[in-house]
Formats: sequence, structure tokens, C-alpha cells
Amino acid sequence: MLEVPPILFVKLVVCDGAGRLLLQRRRKDDRYLGFWELPGGRVRAGETLLAAARRELLEETGLELERLLAQSGREERDRFGGVAREVNPLVTVETSVDDAPGSEPRSAEPQSATTNPPVLRDAVPPHTGPPHAVSPHAVPRHGVPRPGSGSEAIAHRGGTLVLGHYFACRARGSVAETLEADAHQWVTPERLRRDFLERPEIDLSTLDRLALRRSFDTIRRCLADSV
Repeated sequence: MLEVPPILFVKLVVCDGAGRLLLQRRRKDDRYLGFWELPGGRVRAGETLLAAARRELLEETGLELERLLAQSGREERDRFGGVAREVNPLVTVETSVDDAPGSEPRSAEPQSATTNPPVLRDAVPPHTGPPHAVSPHAVPRHGVPRPGSGSEAIAHRGGTLVLGHYFACRARGSVAETLEADAHQWVTPERLRRDFLERPEIDLSTLDRLALRRSFDTIRRCLADSV
């Protein structure tokens, strides 16, 4: 039987010095155009999670990743020179995409990553410092919301396994409009909960909504520590 490697993606909860996190509005011309989401995307072949996080953050926001937050820094070395470093995502979301054409999308439940965290080959750089720019408030431009859908709401009936790792981070630079996102906004935890997580009619990525709900308390601690 042919073994199909899983699709990996990373998502980033960018924390600023004012205790806020960054959301962006999807620019890609597909059915999720205009949805709010966290910055991030697929891990490329041969790329580590950290390298993918750096690249995706720069491509989608113009920010440079300084460091991942809430990381233990633990590592193990063997006598052959191999090194395994522990990474601690806020949460890992598992779903799958059906390879059959025309299949209807359906999202899966997120799974905690605390028991079996993935291993990252890159060391996390010990830089600190908040991003500087705050984008103006922007509103979704959809006239008709689609409850229960999102930019990663994909089929769960079988097919290719998809794993998404969510990390909190600090970044530097100025937020900019990019090819991936046409608007960004910084939101407090209270506004995130009130205006996005508790309102299913808002066009927010389904997997991002689930991940943010599951890791909300941890995100609040990360944001408080970044002030």
C-alpha cells in the first residue's frame, strides 16, 4: 500500500508589547477569501517547523520572527552526534484531506500536543523585543457569512493526514499588506473572545477558532508575559 506523507502546517500567535495578538484577512482568491486567520502555512519539504514559521510570518505579515514563546529548551544528544530538541506547541490540530475530487470539506477536532510534542532540529534564538507597528482596524468584507467553515476546514473522511502546530511568538518590524493578506489587526484576548471566538457567524478560520479556544488560557499568559 502506498504511504502518503502527512501535510504539515504552522500557525503563529504573534504577541506584541501591549498584550495583543495579530489577526490577518485572507487575500488568496479562493472560497475563503476575506476570512480572518492567524498567519502561517504549509511546511515545505526539507524545512523545519522553526524555518517554516520564520518564512511564513515574513511572507504573510512582513514581520521577522524573534523567538517562539513557552518553549522548554530541552534536548537530548546521542553518542553518534544526533540532537533532538523538544518543541512545545500551544496545540496541535489534526485533520485530513480527501484526495477524491469534489469532496465536501469538514473540519476535525484539535488534539493537545503536550503528551507527544514534535521534535525540531533548529535551536530557538534567544532574541527579545516587541513588533513596532499597529495596523488600523479592518472589517470583514463578506456580505454573507458561512458559519462552520474556514481556511483550513478540509475533509476528514480519509485521505492525506494534515497536522497543524500552533506557536506563540515575538516578532520585530512593521506589519505590511502582502500577497497573502490584505489587512491585519491587533486584538486583545478579551476582544478575540468576544468578537471572534464567541461569534460563529464571523468568518474566522475554523481550525484557527478551535485551536484558539483550546489554548486561550495559555495565550493569555504568553501575552501577559510579553507586556
